[in-house]
Amino acid sequence: MSSPDQLLKTITNWSKKQEDIRLLILLGSRANKRKIDQVSDIDLALFSTDAQRYSSHPEWFQAFGPVWLSIPQIEEDHFARKVIYEGGVLADFTIYPVEALSAMQTALPGFLEPGYKVLIDKDRFARNLPKPSKKQVPPESPTYEALSASIEKFWFNAYHVAKYLTRDDLWRAKYYDWELKQLLLKMMGWHALVVRDQHDFSVHEGKLLKEWLDLDTYTDLMTIFGRFYPADSWRALEDTIKIYAKLSAEVADTLQFDAREDLAEKFTGLIQSLKANQNQ
Repeated sequence: MSSPDQLLKTITNWSKKQEDIRLLILLGSRANKRKIDQVSDIDLALFSTDAQRYSSHPEWFQAFGPVWLSIPQIEEDHFARKVIYEGGVLADFTIYPVEALSAMQTALPGFLEPGYKVLIDKDRFARNLPKPSKKQVPPESPTYEALSASIEKFWFNAYHVAKYLTRDDLWRAKYYDWELKQLLLKMMGWHALVVRDQHDFSVHEGKLLKEWLDLDTYTDLMTIFGRFYPADSWRALEDTIKIYAKLSAEVADTLQFDAREDLAEKFTGLIQSLKANQNQ
């Protein structure tokens, strides 16, 4: 097994020999000096004059070591591939055409704001990149329309969790419950930004949640993931609703928006009724 440092060195040396690769940037925790451990990813951005090559010829990443798993992802302006090498080292490659640098030189994209390290710069492109803020990029403050839509989606999914719990259709209940958790995560991010005036955090996949969420809410989260049987799923649903209702009301109050308490009243009553009827 190669260590992450050895793997990064191998990738860097290979990139130096590729005529099309003009710029190689290390990002993520390994570049911004945040805490890393044995499972920290190697996050790399490669800028190529022939970016199409990396999607049409997938064998290139095999040159760095034995591959356990490889997942490609094609976006509008770039190509990405996540590769787990022997021993569990994950390298996350994002390949951009060199033309993408123009916009990045004008305004640094969010994924570079926490910090980056230039490993290769054959044309001195990186000197025109803005300096990073060294901060995570928080969500934008919600408009009334965005907040209202999120609240509506929450109650729509909460209704479906209760519906399928009533039918003892636990897998479908869990499906909608995960949708609830994504909406709760978004609301926790808005709450941190709007109510607690935090700006150095990211809501992406709940990254470092314990560091930016208030302690009381973090403690309350301990009970929102129910086990795969009805009684615990009902309890988890009720606890999720309590947290969401509290946070959304505080966000709305701070922004002087309608908190949609009409929906909370209607659906809380309905969910309690469904639970009571099931137990009869």
